[in-house]
Amino acid sequence: MGIAALKTRSLAGLLLAVAFALAQTGQANACACCTNPGQRYVENTKLDTYRRSVIDEIRFTKEATLFTDERDFTDLKGIASPSAKPYAFSVAKQNDRLVFRFATRSAMMVH
Repeated sequence: MGIAALKTRSLAGLLLAVAFALAQTGQANACACCTNPGQRYVENTKLDTYRRSVIDEIRFTKEATLFTDERDFTDLKGIASPSAKPYAFSVAKQNDRLVFRFATRSAMMVH
């Protein structure tokens, strides 16, 4: 086999590999654990002036949705009435704390 034929076969192989790689770049499907829209971050640290100023700038919506990851509502503990419907949500600053209040819409109408 001559050098020209070897170069042609090498180039053909490279083009085939590139074409195969490009054919695989369609929609990326992630597993369920990577697609949850809810997120939780826990950190225990002393709040310095900068962190307090960042927290003071946070604005909250009036609704919150319960995210359960892959679990079903029947598996939840500590929530009196888990619901897929949005909860009414409010935040109150009390001294050095943020107090979150979640309520179902029917409970909010009673108050």
